[in-house]
Amino acid sequence: MSQTEPSPKPALPSWLTPVAIFVVVGILLLLSNRPTYTEGGLVTVSSQGQYESYSAEALKLSKEPIAAVKENETLTDKQKKDLQQSADYYEAMNQFNPVAIEPYFMCGKIYRILERNDVARERFEQAIVNAESGIRQAQTTGNANRVDVIRLTLAEARAEYSELLVQTGEFTEALNQADEAVKTVPNSADYLAARASAYIQLKKLSEAKADLGIAIQLDPKNKKVINLIALISAAGG
Repeated sequence: MSQTEPSPKPALPSWLTPVAIFVVVGILLLLSNRPTYTEGGLVTVSSQGQYESYSAEALKLSKEPIAAVKENETLTDKQKKDLQQSADYYEAMNQFNPVAIEPYFMCGKIYRILERNDVARERFEQAIVNAESGIRQAQTTGNANRVDVIRLTLAEARAEYSELLVQTGEFTEALNQADEAVKTVPNSADYLAARASAYIQLKKLSEAKADLGIAIQLDPKNKKVINLIALISAAGG
């Protein structure tokens, strides 16, 4: 009696293997960009892809709270929490790339909003040091575009640092930092306002009024400029 031959297994569709590979690779990439933590609960960066993912997430978290602060709005608890989470991402980026500029600057900006002035000072100062070093390196290699980009970031860092220095009562240094920012970007209402704020604290009202007069023309709805003009008017200036 003859045995029945086993029927052949159906062949897998030719498209299945590449699709499966694509799915597996996608999952691995997704997992590699998820937040990783130290035993102490600190966010860490272990790859360039993760660095870029953190950068996008940090910007997303901080965008709304920073815009609210610019409009003189009081932050909600959620917005403060988002800012702290954003700072955690930026701090991890700083550890991964200690010569970076933007993450240090953003940490300084966030910590100033959260009133952690000592940490904000350290981050602003490191951002400035890294930016100045980056400009020298870019000049050495003849990368003019990179020089211009770094100078703009440096100007923004100086202007933000100036505002922190006004808060801490260091008015002369605040003026120096804001002045450097204005020299780089003379048509920025925010930088002119930062310099005017320092002028006001130094009792140089005519200089402050001159900066604010230009600033209000550049940005008539700028809340900081409007408030500073009102402050001078209330003081009889």
